Amino acid sequence: MLIDGFGRPITYLRLAITDRCNLRCGYCMPEKGLDWLPRKDLLTYEEMLTLCRIFSSLGISKIRFTGGEPTLRKDFNDLVNEVHRHQWFRAMHLTTNATHAVPTHGADGQVLWHSVNVSLDSLDPENFHRITRRDEWHKVMHHIEALVDASIPLRINMVVMNERNAHELMHFANWAFRQTIDVRFIEEMPFNGSDIHRPMVWTHARIEEELRQHFLLERQPKQEHGETATYYTAPGMLGRIGIIAAYTRSFCGSCNRLRLTPQGELLTCLYSDRGVSLRDALRSGASDDELASLIRTAVRNKERDGHEAEQQRQTALGQSMARIGG
Repeated sequence: MLIDGFGRPITYLRLAITDRCNLRCGYCMPEKGLDWLPRKDLLTYEEMLTLCRIFSSLGISKIRFTGGEPTLRKDFNDLVNEVHRHQWFRAMHLTTNATHAVPTHGADGQVLWHSVNVSLDSLDPENFHRITRRDEWHKVMHHIEALVDASIPLRINMVVMNERNAHELMHFANWAFRQTIDVRFIEEMPFNGSDIHRPMVWTHARIEEELRQHFLLERQPKQEHGETATYYTAPGMLGRIGIIAAYTRSFCGSCNRLRLTPQGELLTCLYSDRGVSLRDALRSGASDDELASLIRTAVRNKERDGHEAEQQRQTALGQSMARIGG
């Protein structure tokens, strides 16, 4: 079991398998995209499997595949099927923009995913195009329907942006009334691939206040340790509404997660820039025990919360979420 310096058990790994994405959402990256990492700098398929096995042996029971957009990586299906086959983790999760079809079942016929998060910031095709700079809305909705039909637990993640999509907040919330899905509203963060940071307008508190003007919300108790979303239900609602305080970071005290970037850098906090290169250790011939020791040391030095991690940064917050695992 991995325990950090504050006595918190660490059981959750977010594995970003690529920095590439086919959308250009302004809160994540510039319109022209990023200087994509060379393939040789990314963890290989075999390296990711080795690290998955080691993390599992250290007590990580939950894994989430992220990017960039993970389905863009050519070996994505092979990777998730192999991890599923080994049953290293109690639960496998995915975050995707749903522009590509998501595999729902493994080669053994069993469901792959404990849940799938779909990043979707507009229910209007034209506004979707303005936000993402791509005309993919109809594909996304088709693939969401396929996930619903496959009975995959689904979470729709909307980053709430002033003057861009905040006017759609109620449209998203009403989706949770119609279907048994979670609709989650996320505070905008400064990881946009540039030095430009728009002022925070739609905080957790303001989002909740706006929702309460329309719905009789009832806050739900936490169902999972380290859960980042605060969930609500209302009379007649089939699903749930969630709010994630990603910028104000009110959930940090119970953090149970680690991040592994596409280039194999282990980060103990989204806001930290003090990473440990497991890729370099692997390629220099480190044994399983040596890799496990690097992971344990990083966990012991994990920051108390995102505010402390930000204060300790040596670099600006301008990198893209695609580089650190969305």
